[in-house]
Amino acid sequence: TETDATVKRLQKFIAQLIKEKKDLGEQCSEMCKSIEKKYKQIIETMEERHKIEIKKNTEKHLAAEKIRREKWIDNKTQKIKELTVKGLEPELLKMTNAHQEEI
Repeated sequence: TETDATVKRLQKFIAQLIKEKKDLGEQCSEMCKSIEKKYKQIIETMEERHKIEIKKNTEKHLAAEKIRREKWIDNKTQKIKELTVKGLEPELLKMTNAHQEEI
């Protein structure tokens, strides 16, 4: 009887430990899910900010590149005009001289 009481007490104690272990396992699982959800949201927010930042930087780069290209085109156009005028100067002088001789 005394051993039966001791066995029942130990069984009750073991059952209590098993229940506590199960409860702790569930609490741990819920905490893990909560932390996972929290960090998933943080990661999504950071990824969205990153996409926005990349888009801004890309737009700035494209705008700067467009301005550089336009300046380059303007400079080349100006040089071509200058070279064209310089190249035509002798011909214009010939035409002017020929015209004056005709007059």
